Amino acid sequence: MIKIDQTKAQAIIQERLANALDARLDAFALTRKYNSIISAASFSTSNVPQFATEGLRAIELRDTSWVKFIAIMDEVRDNKREMPTPEQLIQELPALTW
Repeated sequence: MIKIDQTKAQAIIQERLANALDARLDAFALTRKYNSIISAASFSTSNVPQFATEGLRAIELRDTSWVKFIAIMDEVRDNKREMPTPEQLIQELPALTW
């Protein structure tokens, strides 16, 4: 039987949750035909008003999602809550709307 210490196990789960967050943001960007949230965010300085607005929204959603993610992980680290499942995490993140 292979044993993994609790810290390593939590780091693995946290990485999977971070990947789920990235995938969620990328899937949202795809709804407007951007390749990823990074691609969408890069349009924030566009001269085309629609693209600039969407780029700024992508940045706002990326930032608020990651701030919430970090707050949740801090609570887990401080034993204030259990590690969420990917589904629970998604429920706690900001709604993704253009």
